[in-house]
Amino acid sequence: MRAIASFLTLILLLTPLTGLVSGNGARSSACIGDVCISELMPNPTGADTGNFPDGEWVELHNNGSTDVNLQGWKLEDNFHSHPINADTWVGFANLTTPYVLTAGSFAIITEANQGTLKLNNAGETLYLKDPTNTIIHTVTTTAALMNISKVPGATATDDYTDSTGNTPGSANSGASSGPNYVDSDLEITEIMANPWPGEDNATWPGGEWVEIWNNGSDVINISGWKIMDAVGNILPFDKDHIIGNDSLMQGGEYRIIALNGSAQWGILNNGQETLKLMM
Repeated sequence: MRAIASFLTLILLLTPLTGLVSGNGARSSACIGDVCISELMPNPTGADTGNFPDGEWVELHNNGSTDVNLQGWKLEDNFHSHPINADTWVGFANLTTPYVLTAGSFAIITEANQGTLKLNNAGETLYLKDPTNTIIHTVTTTAALMNISKVPGATATDDYTDSTGNTPGSANSGASSGPNYVDSDLEITEIMANPWPGEDNATWPGGEWVEIWNNGSDVINISGWKIMDAVGNILPFDKDHIIGNDSLMQGGEYRIIALNGSAQWGILNNGQETLKLMM
């Protein structure tokens, strides 16, 4: 179970980043048909593009008692339309009847290098539409952790939440109970989000970094802690990122947690940023 020790929202520029989260105010809605969105992967390990199991994917489930023909159906957000067809449907060639999702069955619809399935890691509003452009199901998500799928919440209008395990093509394993917020003496005290003129992913002392402080009197072992941003990027507290590689913080001590050349690019937004300190 995750525990979040502190939560910090930083406004680094007056103009926030836009376009990351759908802005129409929609919420998840009850599915009006037998075929519904049952699971999705917005933030896979590695690239978002690719052929399954790589890349983003959406699972559909026919929870009715009759078969449904999905020819002409599609997945859409506010910016992209992704077809459900022979290119995107995993195992399409093995279907008894093309495009027909039999009663009780699952379909995995993948990105498949189409460039039209672009699930936002910061939060998504996704529509399942039939050939008449009728919205059959609306799903919303919050920020996505890497390689953790999203599954239905407790009610039809809840945001889809983190799963307890990825289960593409089969029944969901269940939804996470979410994080526990706890008091802690560990605080984020300073951030370097834009180390210009150097590169964001440069080796320390260059690159992005975060300073933390133990403002209490007890020793805190920070090994295994991490910082996560709004889109699920993780900065782990380990030997590659704790400068000095000393994970035991005495009361009053500071540590630098640096990107330290460990990524292909930076992870901290130069505009608005949300960081969570997690254990």
